[in-house]
Amino acid sequence: MRRCADISFVSALASGSARLYGLLSSRLTPGLRHAQHVYVDRLFEHIPGRRWLDVGCGHCLIPRWMPQRCAEEAALVASAREAVGADPCADSLARHATLKHKVLASAEALPFADASFDLVTANMVMEHLPDPLRSLREIARVLRPGGRLIAHTPNFDYPLMRLLPMMPQSLKDALASLMEGRAGGDVFPTFYRFNRCRDIEPACRNAGFASVQIDTIESAPITWRLGPLAAGELAMMRLLRQPSLVRRRANLIVQAIK
Repeated sequence: MRRCADISFVSALASGSARLYGLLSSRLTPGLRHAQHVYVDRLFEHIPGRRWLDVGCGHCLIPRWMPQRCAEEAALVASAREAVGADPCADSLARHATLKHKVLASAEALPFADASFDLVTANMVMEHLPDPLRSLREIARVLRPGGRLIAHTPNFDYPLMRLLPMMPQSLKDALASLMEGRAGGDVFPTFYRFNRCRDIEPACRNAGFASVQIDTIESAPITWRLGPLAAGELAMMRLLRQPSLVRRRANLIVQAIK
């Protein structure tokens, strides 16, 4: 009986925090969208009719919390001429229900012939790469001339992001569980070596890409589950809407064309 009461209390607390966050966000940052929604919009724009490789596909193409996630994943895969996922974690690939074609491989060593794909995507992957230049060269190799990389990743110049590398992995696991509902086994080491605007374009050009576009975008605050404590981050995000501070927004979407 006590267990049921505990669950009800936690659910009520989470629901109350969500309502308070919604009120604060509507006042401080009207129109705020999670960056994942912006990324999915880009996928629907560029995937149809193309041979598509998702690097670091994990166990899903887009986060499980997103409304209509299963339907949107199915629509993305159906629109592609061919859809392939690559990930170095066998357990994640086994759990991936949307993609039929999956390979066990890291971004540093892709088991595909040169010019195999029209599009390569990476959703919250680049921050985990120990050697992003090597991975970028592999991605460029498997892209045909004119092919495109779309990478969605955190912006290391976002003020709160600077705190994460200072934290022990155990604390990061706990925060990921609290803020995103992720299990410890679904949190991977991060290096942040491809996460600043000033570093991304030189790295892409060094890897063989002819043009690079970097969009800095807003996202839901890291602290959204913390009730009134989210107000401070939302106020900071409101400040970052000034054009002069655009490069410090929370997330990056990188598009590089070979």
